[in-house]
Amino acid sequence: MRSILDSETVDTRELTHGLFHYAGTENRRHQLQHFVDCLKSSDQPRFYFMHAVFPHFPWCFFPSGEQYLANSTASSFPAGGGGEIGEDWTDDSAVVLRNEHRYRLQLGYVDWFIGQILDRLRSIGELDRCLLIVTADHGVSFQAGHSRRLLDAVNLPDILSVPLFIKLPHQMEGRVDDRNVESVDILPTVAEVLGIQLPEPVDGIPISSEKRRPRKTFYFRDKMTVIEPNVPQRVSAVQRQSALFGNVELEQLPQQAAHHPDWHGRSVDSFKIDQRTVPFVPSNPLDPSLTQEDLANAILVRTFVTGTLRSSDLPETPAELVVAVDGVIRDTGRSFWLAAREQGFEFLLPRSAVSTSPGRIQLYLVDRSKNRLQLRPLDPISAKR
Repeated sequence: MRSILDSETVDTRELTHGLFHYAGTENRRHQLQHFVDCLKSSDQPRFYFMHAVFPHFPWCFFPSGEQYLANSTASSFPAGGGGEIGEDWTDDSAVVLRNEHRYRLQLGYVDWFIGQILDRLRSIGELDRCLLIVTADHGVSFQAGHSRRLLDAVNLPDILSVPLFIKLPHQMEGRVDDRNVESVDILPTVAEVLGIQLPEPVDGIPISSEKRRPRKTFYFRDKMTVIEPNVPQRVSAVQRQSALFGNVELEQLPQQAAHHPDWHGRSVDSFKIDQRTVPFVPSNPLDPSLTQEDLANAILVRTFVTGTLRSSDLPETPAELVVAVDGVIRDTGRSFWLAAREQGFEFLLPRSAVSTSPGRIQLYLVDRSKNRLQLRPLDPISAKR
């Protein structure tokens, strides 16, 4: 018997059979755990499918699955994203790179989740004989001044590069296949491997077929784009990833995203401090929608320092900002435009930077007016003030 349940009205945690509808990005950790709990050994073939909204925006998770930002707090647009649906990146490459860093952290959580699936299948004795497919519905790009999802000549390799991992039943060794494969090829591949006769012709070709289509077809809304699969930009896209992230730990922000990486580790006291404060509205307080477990560990929330500034309070825009923990500078960056009169900022600190007690976090504005460099403390105010 098949049941269709909406998780907003029915508690599905104890149910392991049926079709479950979840509300998009809400309670995503529970969605992942529920799927793993549903995997059970059976004498009869079973079909399991999950559309996990990962590592999709909003980016709120560390690779451990700990949540530093509630979905209800997250903006509908990523920092520096504009246009009709927030897909157009700002020209500020450092702001875009900070988004990419958070995306990669959340991608680390996806990697952990896949490991949980493998462990579960192994523990119930189904890993060897199952057909396991992991893929994505689209790619994503983090090129400043370009779209996150709409194709152009620069971001094309990022958006076309969709992961596809297939483990065949009783497969003992893996290999990389560089032939042109598209999403429409997954269904006929499943049918061929499982010996299922499809009732009607389909557009896709099983991956076992030597004959491949010469081009890729990309669809977004009502627009179709046909592209050569071996685009020359693929190599430069990989080289860019390697240069930015290849030599740093996953938690560590690349130096290119910091405005003054040479200041990191310096004492705030080594700078001239102007006591004229600058008001700002914090955007990530202890949010009531977080679980009690998260609220008990306030460090998770304190790692993400974000807020808004009034442009009229700033000597220049975008503003240069400094984040210090216990008087030591941990990050430096610039604000980004939210609206005509508002600037936003986001800093994701390593957990190690705020795990000490009391771990006082202080924000400063870099003021270069009057031909001298000074730091001015930022003073949090209520949004209703």
